[in-house]
Amino acid sequence: MDLSQLSKETMELSEQIGSKQMQLLFDENYFCDEISLEDPIKSEAQIIVEEKVDSAGVAFFIDKSSGSFCLRGAAFSSSKVLSDREVLEAENHRFHRADSIHWFTCDSFSQAQIIVDQMMNRRFPFEDEAICNISDPGASWWLHKTNDSLKIFFKSMGRKGEFEKIGPLGDSEIAKYRWKKASNFFSNIDESISLECEENCIAVNLNKIDKKGRTLACFEELLKRGENNFKSNSFNDSLEHKTLFLYLTELAAIRKFWILVEQKLLTD
Repeated sequence: MDLSQLSKETMELSEQIGSKQMQLLFDENYFCDEISLEDPIKSEAQIIVEEKVDSAGVAFFIDKSSGSFCLRGAAFSSSKVLSDREVLEAENHRFHRADSIHWFTCDSFSQAQIIVDQMMNRRFPFEDEAICNISDPGASWWLHKTNDSLKIFFKSMGRKGEFEKIGPLGDSEIAKYRWKKASNFFSNIDESISLECEENCIAVNLNKIDKKGRTLACFEELLKRGENNFKSNSFNDSLEHKTLFLYLTELAAIRKFWILVEQKLLTD
């Protein structure tokens, strides 16, 4: 590695986006409260509801800045709140500056709260692939698939164009902890599968190539499309197994939410 070139590129990036923006982009624990390049006074926002059925969910908008964006929003028990701008702004005053307010449907209010706790008021770079050779944003997970394995990496360094970015799906330490706890469970229900956990990677391996790999396919659907096809009745009534199923359900919801965010970044 050419350290002098790396230092030069880092300095150039710093000059382009400024010290505050460097913190916003590279400190994964930094939550942004009020920094925005948007006009602070907006006209009546356009309400965009993806689902017509009333349900719990997250109302949110994308607050864009130079080189990055921040998600602003709140959890609600009913989508009917979207028709009352005063209620929205009472829950989160930042809604007053939104051009468009989007809605993401959740299975429950608690699930909506989890998405808000993890995603809202955190700033993400528009092009973290473009800066992965300079520094590691530390937020997005990266998926690498082969015929007999799925590997999820928590560091982006050197993986641009090689792996699929699947978004900031949670704390890597929690993911590794859950993966270790889940290893025995999945080995018992599907002998062709093994789960592995390393410092910067978790993996699902198919040990028997002649098997169809249904469990592996379920993990792929969850991580790529946010679809949880695991059956709740496959998990017994123990607290550990219930917690595992809940974690997989929440992981799927967060992934699906991030897919919606990526779509809105392209159209807003």
